[in-house]
Amino acid sequence: MQRFSGLRVAVKDFLADKRLAGLSPRSLEFYQLHLGTLVEFLEGVGLTRLEDVTVHQLRQYLAHWQPRLKPMSLDAKWRAASIHDLRSIWIDPPRRAAFLDELREQSVRPEVLAKLIERPDADTFDVLASVAFAAPVLSRDERAKAVENLGQRFLNAFGPDAREVLLALLEKYSLAGIEELRPEVFHIPPFDRMGYAAGVTARFGGPERLRTAMDRLQKEIYLAEVVA
Repeated sequence: MQRFSGLRVAVKDFLADKRLAGLSPRSLEFYQLHLGTLVEFLEGVGLTRLEDVTVHQLRQYLAHWQPRLKPMSLDAKWRAASIHDLRSIWIDPPRRAAFLDELREQSVRPEVLAKLIERPDADTFDVLASVAFAAPVLSRDERAKAVENLGQRFLNAFGPDAREVLLALLEKYSLAGIEELRPEVFHIPPFDRMGYAAGVTARFGGPERLRTAMDRLQKEIYLAEVVA
């Protein structure tokens, strides 16, 4: 009987989960190819168990096998030479989307990195910052709570009804990530009891003010520091 290392079992389980989630054969093939390459590298440095893999080894892998994948070495337009550059990109939704597209084109999948470092609760920004710049990994919940606790000046600039919307958006972010903070989110609970998009917009005094508030909320999420 063929024996698999813990890493290979983890990859098999990951692929099985993705298959059950309905990923296309092409996406599954992509994951299998690139995770297989990563496992071969890790086994080559003597690692066979998932729990022994550290961010340091992941950085070694990126440097050894795919040097162009590190955010600081992307094309100049989207280069992140430091965590401050990465944060600047991240708080600008169009630049963030383009940056993530660049990473995917160069075979960097943040969700795979999050799985490998066993931090599915982490924000994609924190996963990339950890791998590229050795920054501490923060959970989405920690970032949301930091805004609630340290961003009072921002939150209190709004009336109770608008503030209720912002806190609900923070909860959505905590559960599923920054991509939840887009207009489509107002079509689902808890925004149904607020009147869906029309009712939410009215709470802010118009679509432009709502858009400005959502942009500012995203900035607050990534500018707020978590106090240990």
